[in-house]
Amino acid sequence: MKIESLDVLKAEQQLKFNQTKKSEQFIDTVAEHITGAMIQEIGEELFDNWANACLDEGEDYAENEFMAYASPELKQQYNEFYGYTEKDEYYLC
Repeated sequence: MKIESLDVLKAEQQLKFNQTKKSEQFIDTVAEHITGAMIQEIGEELFDNWANACLDEGEDYAENEFMAYASPELKQQYNEFYGYTEKDEYYLC
């Protein structure tokens, strides 16, 4: 399962908005599969930057931030794995 970051989706929306708002730009002449690959590369870099910033705060923090995007079922498993309750800092609901 592939998860796209919200930043990548926002970039795609902004690119589409800019294309309808302005006259033709160079990017308008580039094939969609190429711009799609570029957007994917941007997304990977944004994720790496985000993950590294989280890791700067510690491994527990980074894992918790990552798991914040998980499904409710996976969050429950995460909480159970660590024995977290609603009073714990890293408890996810």
